[in-house]
Amino acid sequence: MGRTDETTKLMAEKMCFVMRVGCVTRSTAEVAAATERTKTLGADVERYMTQWRQAKALYEEEVMKHAENIKKMQVRRFISETRPPPQENPTSRG
Repeated sequence: MGRTDETTKLMAEKMCFVMRVGCVTRSTAEVAAATERTKTLGADVERYMTQWRQAKALYEEEVMKHAENIKKMQVRRFISETRPPPQENPTSRG
């Protein structure tokens, strides 16, 4: 093998090494960017879940109030249906 062949081989190995380092550096940067995106998305999901839990709690509270109102209306209806009609007092007639 001549001197030129060795030099060419070394230059080729150096290029491969530089390319590998470049790939690793790029991969590391991609991983860091993906990690940051994951954190951001995780925070967004947590905010959304908190908002959803609050909305659910408000909805459940409204359902309970509505159920109480229905019970009150049923009691009033029962009372009005079971109450005897008012009687006229014959002595109060003039």
